[in-house]
Amino acid sequence: MKLYAFDRLYIADLNAIQGHGNHYDTIVGIRTAYPQLEIWLDCGIGQVHELAQWHALDIRFVIGSESLRNLQSYQSLRKVIQEQHILSLDFFADDFRGPLDLLTQAALWPAWVVAMTLSHVGSNAGPDIEKLKPLLQQKAQQAVPSNLYAAGGVRGLSDLLALKQMGIDGALIASALHSGALSNTEIAEIMGS
Repeated sequence: MKLYAFDRLYIADLNAIQGHGNHYDTIVGIRTAYPQLEIWLDCGIGQVHELAQWHALDIRFVIGSESLRNLQSYQSLRKVIQEQHILSLDFFADDFRGPLDLLTQAALWPAWVVAMTLSHVGSNAGPDIEKLKPLLQQKAQQAVPSNLYAAGGVRGLSDLLALKQMGIDGALIASALHSGALSNTEIAEIMGS
């Protein structure tokens, strides 16, 4: 927040995703310190009963495809959370993880979709363009197109501009912020402010 007045923060609680506790208190601290911030939280939710401990927070849940047992699990979560969730389509080095229908049927997508290439996260290898192209084609066929975000590998401003030019609506960025590869001025430029 010192670098730029972001209005949205994506949090991946890796402990929660892996089933080894969580960082609930830290997330509460962030929510308290920045009440205006829209928080997207991936905490490994795969079933409706797992929502209970997080529901008191004013957050948007990220449903990661890797955490879902089947399409019915997603449909149950979607029914409870309704349109306030984000779907993360999770790609590992070997392939997509999750119910295949989520990858192939854009009609199941909510308003926000993240294309997460986990092998690119923190890699400084650039976005996974080959994974994004077919998702953009599916998005183009939707009656009301989802907002599609790229995650993994963004190195700096040139990657963000390339993603924007190809039709990607946004990107999740961490390493480029931590390393200083993106300046305040560059962030303002890409944000249009």
